Parts: sequence; C-alpha cells; structure tokens
Amino acid sequence: MNEQWPYWAQNLSIVFSGIGIIVSLFLLYEAKEIRKSFKRKATLPALNKRLLESSRLLNELLSQRRDNWDAKKFSVELTKLQACLEQSKDTLKDEDRKSVEKYINDIKSFTRCSTQSDAWYFYEQLQYIATKLEQTEQNLAWD
Repeated sequence: MNEQWPYWAQNLSIVFSGIGIIVSLFLLYEAKEIRKSFKRKATLPALNKRLLESSRLLNELLSQRRDNWDAKKFSVELTKLQACLEQSKDTLKDEDRKSVEKYINDIKSFTRCSTQSDAWYFYEQLQYIATKLEQTEQNLAWD
C-alpha cells in the first residue's frame, strides 16, 4: 500500500499541528497564571499580617523621644521586613511587585546612623505598601 494523502490534506495537517502547538502554549501560560493566583491567595494574608506587625513595631520605635530613639532596633526590623518582602515579591502582581522592589531598594539605602526623621519616610512607605497589599487581598476575594 503505497498510497499518498492528497496535497491539500498534508497542508491541512501542518496547519492543525501549528494551531495545536499554539493552543498548548496558551494553556501552559494559563496554568502558570492560575498557579500564581493560588499562590498569591495563600501567601498574601500572611504577608499582610507580617507587614502590620512590622508597622506596629516601627511605630513604637519612632514614637519614642528623639534622644531615646534606637536606630539599631529600627534597622534590624527593616532588615527582617526586607527579607520577608524579598521572599514574597515573586507572588505579587506586577504593579505591586514594582512598589515592593522600590521599597526594598530604599531599605538598602537606610543606615543605622540615619535620623529619626529619615526613618519616618520608611514607615510612611511601609504604610503605603501595606494598604496597597490589603486592598489587593480584598480584591482577590472576588477573583
């Protein structure tokens, strides 16, 4: 049996193979996005809890008198916060990730000899990120 398929059937099979590859790639991309979404839903509440805890500790440190302010404790808390944010930034959406990366870069510029007024900037930025991520968490309830 040495039959050959018609020329148009061979061309049609090539087209359908290409369409199959495109559909497969699209489904792989969608599966990756769904996985990210589940990961985001799982990690965001814990991250928000950690941000609120850090925010409370930083506020307590900043509320102390200027002559009694402990820059070293503030720096240690910022370092812990930086590690937490770096660990979880990959699960965030692009716009949230950009804000977190900017904040992480700002934290890296903080030195222990920074003044208390400089430290308020980091606290304000932390409040911005915490509020933004809380809103993201609330929006995820609708997804």
